[in-house]
Amino acid sequence: MTLEITRDRFGSIVNFSRGAFLNRLADIHIEWHMSNAIDGSPIGFLSFHREMIRYNRWNLANNNLRPMRVAFNFSEIAEIMPWDSSILNASSARGFSRAVERWHNVFHNSAAESGWADFENPRLNIRDGRFWRFHKFLNNRFSQWLRENDLRYSEIDHESV
Repeated sequence: MTLEITRDRFGSIVNFSRGAFLNRLADIHIEWHMSNAIDGSPIGFLSFHREMIRYNRWNLANNNLRPMRVAFNFSEIAEIMPWDSSILNASSARGFSRAVERWHNVFHNSAAESGWADFENPRLNIRDGRFWRFHKFLNNRFSQWLRENDLRYSEIDHESV
């Protein structure tokens, strides 16, 4: 149910103009950061951001805009802070999600300190292409972890992952 509520909320804004979509997305992004929930339904860090990327991609396509740029690679990430590859050793999806979220939070702080203006601000950072490239990098690590642990996205607990 959690995933459906999140998808319904994102789906309700996907057909707006780019600016209107981002304004509405900012409200959803802040709501999640304040409660780890959408419309009162808990959703985990990786699930929320994976869905956010998915619906951003749809909004770009619906508005005939250029697709999102590719994810950051490891060397681009390392310019701010190296990826902690030990995170991939997590034994559960929940443990992996929590470890990625901790690393992610430090990265956001480090990026802001390195001059990426507004990278710590969930209302504004979604307007920065680096935000999307960074979260696509994390999404790729999530997909890698799922593959290496023989799991599918549909099989995980979206309330906690």
